[in-house]
Amino acid sequence: MDLADVLGMLSRRWLLIVLAGALAAAAVLAVGGGSSTPAYSPHAEVLIREGLSDTVLRMLPSYMRDYNRDWNTRVAVLRSVTVAEAAIESGSFALEPAALAERVEVETDDASGFVTVSVSDTDPQLAADLTNAVVTAYATSAREAQEAALDTAIAAAAKQLEAAAERVAQLNSALPGDSGAYLGDASYGEAASLLDSLTLGAATQVDPVVIVSEAEAPQPVSATDGVVDQLKTMLVGLIAGLALGVVLALGLEYLARARATDAAV
Repeated sequence: MDLADVLGMLSRRWLLIVLAGALAAAAVLAVGGGSSTPAYSPHAEVLIREGLSDTVLRMLPSYMRDYNRDWNTRVAVLRSVTVAEAAIESGSFALEPAALAERVEVETDDASGFVTVSVSDTDPQLAADLTNAVVTAYATSAREAQEAALDTAIAAAAKQLEAAAERVAQLNSALPGDSGAYLGDASYGEAASLLDSLTLGAATQVDPVVIVSEAEAPQPVSATDGVVDQLKTMLVGLIAGLALGVVLALGLEYLARARATDAAV
């Protein structure tokens, strides 16, 4: 088939080619370019730090100890319904906590402790506000959890000190009243030192979560940009459809000629 034959075939089957191009353009637009409302995903960054010392951790019940030791568990709280609920209350957002929690996206860097957080929305300002509300609620939750852990550890140390003081009192009550002797207890000194250490640590404790950068609202995509993107998408589909139409036309022409040859034979 020479060039003249190809051009003749295209002229005879132009309707098929144009139809294939139109259908492909419509299909591509419907699947990938029909929406004129993009989703925005601004990012905020937080730093999750080692908040509690081993001394404090040893004084905690197991569930508190496990939470404060496991970095991944602390990160997972970012996507919890509890944090989402606090975020919604802080900004009076019209969302269900479970729905917001599902929209929170988290990227972690275990080595550095940095975590990138984003919440997507078709409104760029709302996306930024939701993201910032989530990280603020998370930082507050982490600080409250750390304070609760410290209070628990201090209460446990105070209880140990009280028990040691009772032992010392019992030992000394058994001594003759006029002996002038006094018995101490090593555990009392240890408990007192531990309580002092925990109390000082509570006063100098660093925040377990630091908001490094807040999310900023992205520049909204203009209506003109949206139309241009749709036209580009349609053009890609049209070109692909026309190419497919040409291939189909060539195939049909080949089959038609093959049938004609068989009939002639």
